[in-house]
Amino acid sequence: MRTLFYFLITFLIIGSSQSYAKVIRVDNNEGASADYVKLQDAINNAEEGDSIYIVGSPNIYDRNDRGTAVEIRLNKQVTLIGPGYFLGENEQTQVKNQTAKVYRINIGEGADGAVLTGLDLDINSNSYVNINAERFDGSRGSDGPSNVKIFRNTIEELYVVDANNTLITQNYFGGRGYPIYLYADASSSVITNNIIITTNTISIYGRDNVELVNTVISNNTLSHRIYTVNGATIQNNIFVSGGFFDCDNNNVKNNLFTTTQDAVVEERSTGNSFSNNIYSAVQANIFIIPDPSVDNQYRLSSDSPATGQGVDGEDLGAFGGLSPYKLSGLPAIPSIYDLTTSGVGSPAAGMPVQIKVKSHN
Repeated sequence: MRTLFYFLITFLIIGSSQSYAKVIRVDNNEGASADYVKLQDAINNAEEGDSIYIVGSPNIYDRNDRGTAVEIRLNKQVTLIGPGYFLGENEQTQVKNQTAKVYRINIGEGADGAVLTGLDLDINSNSYVNINAERFDGSRGSDGPSNVKIFRNTIEELYVVDANNTLITQNYFGGRGYPIYLYADASSSVITNNIIITTNTISIYGRDNVELVNTVISNNTLSHRIYTVNGATIQNNIFVSGGFFDCDNNNVKNNLFTTTQDAVVEERSTGNSFSNNIYSAVQANIFIIPDPSVDNQYRLSSDSPATGQGVDGEDLGAFGGLSPYKLSGLPAIPSIYDLTTSGVGSPAAGMPVQIKVKSHN
């Protein structure tokens, strides 16, 4: 039964992703049969352009001989695909509700065009994704990766240290630190359609307090302020609380704030341009009545003040715009959300199987 289930998943991935050179499967469930047990081994043996499907498991990918979770290093163009997250909380997700848990991923030199999707990177307060110019051996290279796409993952913290054209979209950040760090050498970063909920006071942190070239922060739902971010376009976001602290020369338009206009710009913020923003919104009127789903509760209510208030008339927040947030971070491939079988078969007659599949592009 398990073999059949994973065969069907692999078949769906291959059928929906003709551009991928090869599909590799990693599974560290006890007794599983897969191409690899360890994710790092799969990456090391993959070719440029390969896709690595990481099967959901109660076990973290990867651990060393002492049982300690270790950092995964990625220095080539591959796509890492997990099954998503919050799988038991939303309807029609995956027939198996285990996530693909990864402690840390270091994306370094040579990983141009790499993709992370459907992964659970919110294991504990020390989990993170780090995009930088490191080589596989940890030494510093000459360039950080370009065109990395981080989408539909749940993440504790993300560091964009040295990278160009990084797309961070449709993720759920629910950590306890500062969810997104942008360093001086992070250029042309696009942060869009994410839910960024932190117990700390900062949602996005410009780590070096310098101008961030061609940075766009759009259609996010943020629980707290933006800190030392300079020179960015900031539009169509919902700020559940807070505003801007020590932020300079940003173009701030068509956002919704629950604080007053005077309170939005906090200390040491100068040169910002504000237009068409909504202030003093009542939080209770913005979202639907909360339900058991962690991410579903940030959809807009039927009469939300954020409806249709975007730059081009789209809704504000993570569920608005051209690439709305997808519940449970289901990757953009078909998923099997229901599977039934008689459990009885024979070599001659086979075994009847009925599956229900849903696309998540």
